[in-house]
This record gives sequence, C-alpha cells and structure tokens, in this order.
Amino acid sequence: MTYLYFILASIVLFSGFLGLTLAEARTGRRVFAQPRRALDKKVAQAMFLIEHVNWSDFLSHFVQSIAARVVHDIAHWSLLLVRFIERRLTAIVRYMRDRRPNLLAPRPSRRSPIVQTADYLKKKLRLSRNKKG
Repeated sequence: MTYLYFILASIVLFSGFLGLTLAEARTGRRVFAQPRRALDKKVAQAMFLIEHVNWSDFLSHFVQSIAARVVHDIAHWSLLLVRFIERRLTAIVRYMRDRRPNLLAPRPSRRSPIVQTADYLKKKLRLSRNKKG
C-alpha cells in the first residue's frame, strides 16, 4: 500500500511540473521568478565550489588548524595551573619564613639609616687619620 502512495505522489508531482512548465511557456512569465533566480544563483555558487575546491587540502588544513588550537589551549591551561601552584607554594614559603625567623640572617639595626651612614663615615675618617699620623 505504501508503494502505491509513493507512485501516486510521483505522478502528481510530475504532472504539476509539466503543467507549470506549460503555463510558463504560454504566458512567457516565470512563476516565483525572483526566489527561483536567487535559488539558481546559490545552486550555481555551490556547484562551483564543489567542482573547484581541493577538498583533501582543505580538510587537511582544517584538521591541522583545529589540532594547533587544541594544543595551544592545553599549553595555556597548563601554564595557568603551574602559575596557580607557584603562587600557593610561594605563600606557604612566606608563611613559614615569617613564622620562624632565619637564625643566620644579620640582625636588623634599630638605628635609622642616616645615623648608620654618619657612623660609617666617622669610622672611615678615623681610619684615614690614623694611617696618616
């Protein structure tokens, strides 16, 4: 029964096509001329592309571009992860240094830098006088 529907639909469509073609030939005008012209133009462009594009090179370039983008994104995200871990480790080290002072580091002076410079210059001047005299 299904075959009968397909056969009848084909006959109706073919009859409609013949009737439309005959009517257009008699009147000299096309039915739906503007949309059909636009559709013909699009079909011609698509056929030109299908016939003239080197599909193997296009597909190869497309796959290479996608692969390069994926590798770039992976490198970018891994760099962000490394920087995140670096910041966390730096914070941990800073916390540990602040918690336990370094015993080998020189003790900070309580005198101001101006007083330290003046003392240094005095000592240097005394040493130079002692060498002369």
